[in-house]
Amino acid sequence: MIVKEPEQHTPQLTTKRQAILRAATEMFLEAGYGATTMDEIATRARVSKQTIYHHFGSKDVLFGAMVEDRCERFLEPIANVELASDEIVENLRTLGRNFLNRVLSPSSLALHRLVVAESNRFPDLGRLSYEAGPRRVVERLARFLEARAERSGLSIPEPEIAAEQFFGALLGLLQLEAILCNEPERCVQRIDGYVDHAVTVFLKGHRHT
Repeated sequence: MIVKEPEQHTPQLTTKRQAILRAATEMFLEAGYGATTMDEIATRARVSKQTIYHHFGSKDVLFGAMVEDRCERFLEPIANVELASDEIVENLRTLGRNFLNRVLSPSSLALHRLVVAESNRFPDLGRLSYEAGPRRVVERLARFLEARAERSGLSIPEPEIAAEQFFGALLGLLQLEAILCNEPERCVQRIDGYVDHAVTVFLKGHRHT
């Protein structure tokens, strides 16, 4: 089980923690969990191995912290989308483009591969990445739909299910194609079309009849 490490608050410790996380992210995404050693992470982070253990306690905990940190970074451009106006179409388009750009970025694809590969070793890892990433995105859109749907002429009795289906329509097979066919650039070029289609279908399905 992956247990979160205690938070550190002093500037020096925070800086060291960030350096360790950066180095661990690079190493884990490049080489995978098994091939990455704490010595290599310490060398890349320019800290002692004891410093890493002081902050994280174990390689398992560091790996879990890396996944959670990447999920937080994944959410940044999505969380910054202003879902406050009544322009629901533009809000959905902007949210959709930001979401797909993040999902199809090289670092996100690498993290997805890594989490899937290590899910048997870390049974809690999939749940951690899901709760810290996709689940929070869905909940945010669901709250927006609940607050804005009626005034936009939409009927959405189940906002959370609607949000899940919207993101599912956005993804389609793009993520799988980017991973399995190793053609992320081609997939990125199709983002605008996927977003427009998903928004159109979503609105048609929820308009008041």
